[in-house]
Parts: sequence; C-alpha cells; structure tokens
Amino acid sequence: MASRCGFWFFLSLFAALSSSPLQASLCSEAIVFAVTNPVSSAADYAAVVKKETGKQAIHILTMDLSPDFAASFRADDPDAIVVRVSNPPTAEDIGRLRAYGITHLLAGPLGLETIQPIAAALQVPRIGPNPEVITSKFALQRALEKAGQPNIPGLLVQNYDEALAAYEKFGPHVVVKPNDGYGTVGVHFVNNVEQLNHAVDFSKGPLLIEKRVFGVEYFLDFVSYTDPNTGKTVHRFVNAARYRKVELVKQAPIYSSIRILPHSNEGILGRMSQQARAMLDVAGVQSGSSHNEFMLEVHDPDALENLIEGQHYPEIEDSAPIFPIELNPRMPGGNVPGYLKRFALDTTSLNQTETAVRAVTDPYGLADIPEGWRLNNHLDISFLFSPRVGRFNLNAVLALKEKYNAAYPDVIRDVVPPGYKDGDEVPVTDDLFKALGKIVIVHPDSAVVSRISREIYEACMRGDFLYP
Repeated sequence: MASRCGFWFFLSLFAALSSSPLQASLCSEAIVFAVTNPVSSAADYAAVVKKETGKQAIHILTMDLSPDFAASFRADDPDAIVVRVSNPPTAEDIGRLRAYGITHLLAGPLGLETIQPIAAALQVPRIGPNPEVITSKFALQRALEKAGQPNIPGLLVQNYDEALAAYEKFGPHVVVKPNDGYGTVGVHFVNNVEQLNHAVDFSKGPLLIEKRVFGVEYFLDFVSYTDPNTGKTVHRFVNAARYRKVELVKQAPIYSSIRILPHSNEGILGRMSQQARAMLDVAGVQSGSSHNEFMLEVHDPDALENLIEGQHYPEIEDSAPIFPIELNPRMPGGNVPGYLKRFALDTTSLNQTETAVRAVTDPYGLADIPEGWRLNNHLDISFLFSPRVGRFNLNAVLALKEKYNAAYPDVIRDVVPPGYKDGDEVPVTDDLFKALGKIVIVHPDSAVVSRISREIYEACMRGDFLYP
C-alpha cells in the first residue's frame, strides 16, 4: 500500500502544479474533503468522509440557504466543520479554505458554478476542464450534435421574437427551460402561443426552447474518476431510476414518483448507460458525481403508461430513440443515495456517496469491486401533491403508513411531512418544495411496490389529502 500512496501523492502534486485535469488520489491520512452547500443528498457526505478518512469534512456554504434547503442542512453535524464564503469567493475566503489543507471538493446539489471557482483557486481536482459545456444546456446540445450523439432539436433565445420563431420552428409542443440551472425549476411544457407568453421570462438569462419529446423519463447516476490501473477516466454506473411526472399548473411538470431500477447492462439501461458515458465524455466530466436524465420516446399512450408501471415492451425498449435531457454535475435530490443505502442495497453494494469518496480514498480497491448495485428490496419514493387549492389533511397522510403497513409490515419505511400544518390552505402543487409530503415504499416484491405507488398517485389526483 505504501508504494501506491507514494505514487498517488506525487501524481496529485503534479496535477496541482500543472493545473492538469487529471484526477489524483492521496493516502487517506493526506486527504481533506470539502463539500459545497451540503444539503439534500449531499448532507450524507460528511459521515462517509469521516468513516473513510477519520477526518471531518469541510462544509463550504456559498449562500444563505432558503428554508427548503435549510431543512436538510445539518448545522451541528459532528463530522463536519462549517465555513461560510462569498459567491464568488474572495481572496480572504480562499485563504481561510487553504488553511484546512483541502485536497478534494465534492459538489452539493446547488450547481457547478459554486464549485468551479473554489476548485480553481485551491488548485484541487475539479469536475472537468469544460465548465461551459456542463452548465449551459445549449452548449451541451451543440457539443453532442458535433460528436454525432442523439440530441433534442433546440434553439437558444434572447428575446420574445426569437422565442416565437423557435416555437414556430419546433411547435406546437415545445419545452421552455432556463439555459443555465438544473432540475425542473423554470421548465414549462408549451402547447400554444398563449402558454408561450406565460412561459417566456428572460429575467434570469437566455432560454432554451426545444421540440418536446413524449415518452418515459429516466435518470442514470455515475461517479467519474481516474482508474489507477489505466490512467483513464472511468464513469462508474451507480444508480438508475424511472420517473412518473404530472402536470398540474402552468404547464410545469413535477415528479410524482422515483422508482429505483435494478442494475443492468442490457436492454434500456444498457442503451442509456452507453449514451450517458458518451455524454459525460463530450462534456469533459472527469471527476465527481453526475445525475443524467434521458427520455425514451414513446408515442403509444397505453404503452407509455404501462412502461411507467414497470411492464416491458422489448420492441420499444430495444429500438425506440433515446434523447438526453440534462447533465447535472451532482447527486440526485430527494436523498436517493441515502434511502438506497438504508433500505434497498445489499451489503456488497456502494451507494453514490460512498463511491464518490472511495474513488479518491481507494481507487485501486474500487476498481476491484464489480460495477453496479444489487437490490435486496425494491424502492419507490412517492411525492404527495395537491391537484387543486384546498386545506391540507395531515391525518390522511399519516393514515397511509398504518393502512399499508397493516397489509405489508414495514412497507412504508419513511413518511416525510411537508412544511404545512394540518388545516393549512395549500396551492396546486407546481414545485416539489410545495409537496404535501414524501412516502418511501420498500418491499422485496416489485409488484407490491408498483401497486402502492400507483394507488398513492391516484389518491393524489382525487385530492384525498385535502379536506372536503
């Protein structure tokens, strides 16, 4: 082990001095991790870092957290030291961070823009040498197009006239989304000019208008790192899931459920993982976690619904077009890696958090572990939503756990209450931060998980979690 540590120490030193994009790794006693804005899924990093290195992680806060994110921030985490900096960081901020001897940065869920300037100033490994392609949806589209990769047609627009021209080119069904940013924030499905007028807002910069592709949406999560045996970048496949989405207001889609899928290198996941790796290479991603979303194009409404329910259509899954939706240089939200570790993975599998840390602390050992994940249980994360304005019925939410656990012991493992109190007036749900709660469904029988998830979705659509 000593020779390996010596090799990786000098390689890391070379990388820092030369500003090489090569990801290096150090012996655990020399490693100091920092996490930018460690909320949501990234809140689990500190415990894993402490377990792997014996040291506290440095939690770097670059902003005042909104109440939605502050709820998951662990201010008193004994495994972390909190350091607040400006965004972008000042010279004084960088000086304070250097004092901790930080060697590696891990990105929280609030965007690559918070990690790149800090990584560059500290001369530590960063996600990749091409941040524009990663942060700009349009730049990524053009890079994929140049590389001959599948891509949804779209145009970057700066004003309403350009937006109208793009709509006329790609309509009548288009997607309007911010060029910068991640997730569904600011995303609108537009089906006519009136809806376009509502969706177009240039207050936060240019917009990307794309032809809308109808189908089933998936996400695939990876950890990228340098293989110590080959010196080449590896994109390690660590998790995959299928979404159910619903549109309730303002043509804004929200997630209804996230269904974790078993690992496979064949079928739809085999095809998507190949495209995901190609996309990560095109974007120049070389280290850290990524959350990559894809659409399987499906035109038949019945087949679409059945695929979301978990049925298989080989003729569709093996040949229908697959389009990239987004590359997010972070872990998924909703604490997906944490739920996987607690409730679903077998003891030989690493979740994304553990993989991202192990890629630095023990890349040789990681290379010896078979890629993928193995499930002891099937897992679904269902979000409760309101289809209309009404008064929130908290008792109806809590009764779900009793109802389903009476039929299947411990099938409902977690009920995350919302920010609402019983009887509060709630709006139509157009943002997951306004959801009426989150239900984690866990069971060894896939059919049981699918049935409960579908019943919860149908209950939401009926308004069962609102008072009459």
